[in-house]
Amino acid sequence: LDARQLGIKYILNVTYGYTAASFSGRMPCVDIADSIVATGRATLEWAIRFIEGSHGAVRVVYGDTDSLFVEAPGRTVAEAAALGRAMAAAVSARLPHPMALKFEKVYHPCILQTKKRYCGLKHDGDGTPPRFEGKGIETVRRDSCPLVARILERACLVLFD
Repeated sequence: LDARQLGIKYILNVTYGYTAASFSGRMPCVDIADSIVATGRATLEWAIRFIEGSHGAVRVVYGDTDSLFVEAPGRTVAEAAALGRAMAAAVSARLPHPMALKFEKVYHPCILQTKKRYCGLKHDGDGTPPRFEGKGIETVRRDSCPLVARILERACLVLFD
């Protein structure tokens, strides 16, 4: 199922890329590209409303394309992981097949810098020790000096301690 899901995601990304690139694309068609974006956005907005309306005392603090970050104050990491699994199952049960929302991790603590740029201590919810994970920030980017990545990661770890 993961391979199938990944295949569908790649097909949609490629289709979007081909149809959205009006100057360099091989088959430009803005209507198809807009439809892909609109469907993704509508599904994301529906999931946010559903989660905030049915799982009291939580707030979606970030949502983009294929991910949601939910703030669950006052809960332990284990409680947050259990809540995340429950929310993912409830959302997935209401989505058309083969769409599904998958629980991946709990970040505690975390920094949401901007869209597609965040980091935190990643807890898988399975009892393994947390580890640092960064997305879109200099700790994982290859367009700056490796020293910058190491220093930023260590600074974040000091901040998180």
